[in-house]
Amino acid sequence: MRLPIKLFVICMLLTQRIAPAMAVEDINIYLMEVKPYTIDAPEKKGIVGDVVLEAMRRAGYRPNIIVVPSPRALLLVPDLQNTLIIPLARLKEREADFTWIARVTNVDRAFFTLDKKVNSFAEAKASFKSIGVSRGSAGLRILLDQGFDKAQIAEVDQGVTAVKMLQAERFEAWYNPIREAQDLEKEAGAPAFVMSPPLGPTEQYLGCSKRCDETLVRRLAEEIKEMRQEGIIKKIVASYRE
Repeated sequence: MRLPIKLFVICMLLTQRIAPAMAVEDINIYLMEVKPYTIDAPEKKGIVGDVVLEAMRRAGYRPNIIVVPSPRALLLVPDLQNTLIIPLARLKEREADFTWIARVTNVDRAFFTLDKKVNSFAEAKASFKSIGVSRGSAGLRILLDQGFDKAQIAEVDQGVTAVKMLQAERFEAWYNPIREAQDLEKEAGAPAFVMSPPLGPTEQYLGCSKRCDETLVRRLAEEIKEMRQEGIIKKIVASYRE
């Protein structure tokens, strides 16, 4: 026997995840490209990007994505209003500059070389005269906090530039997020580099400018929490390992 139309609609509403009944609001979000965590591509936005865009959809927000180099995004966003930023490594030096909405995932970093493996920051500090690291990145801050001399550090643009510079022996080691480094090796057609154990992990957050609406923060934090409980974040992370 067929269900009455009204009862059928009620059943559908109870079994489907529907975004809140509210007017869709446009929100600026700065995306710093760090593959595979954030990707500037039409069909996908990376692990953190996909999670955050789904959370925004569920919360009733429409993203206006702005892609700029990391140093520029990190400089601009703190002084804006209701402006999101991803992926944002949570460091003590950044704590007061941003509103921290929700942790999305963790990132491991390592030293990459042509032929030498180190097992600690202390060993890297003693072994390498020059270390490449992305300009303005969390990796740079970590090296400085670990006591590396600024003269040892060569700041480089994000992307395959660092891979090519390491191949050309422009520096002795490259310090970078592991997953991004492995993707860039493939993109550049480079052989796998010698990699240290993971050193310098960070939590990657959805962040917002210092002035950020409490409702925006609460809704997005709640949606990301629910997505984690529903196993959606785990599925998104797994999709980037295929």
